[in-house]
Amino acid sequence: MGRPSLTKAERFYEDFHYQAQSWNEERRVIAKIEWHPGERFPRVGFIVTNLPMEPDWVMGFYNQRGTAEQHI
Repeated sequence: MGRPSLTKAERFYEDFHYQAQSWNEERRVIAKIEWHPGERFPRVGFIVTNLPMEPDWVMGFYNQRGTAEQHI
């Protein structure tokens, strides 16, 4: 993949299915990987969801929802 950009953050999204030992069934997990200029390691975040949309859309939806809840 090479080195991350020196001028802007780069974002990548991946989704996969995972089942924790305490869960009855598999669930969809979306990972957001961000490489920021000057940082050696990526920032990684995960969301467990049942929404069927594209990973970047789901991340945006949850980010907007979290922002709205801060104002309540």
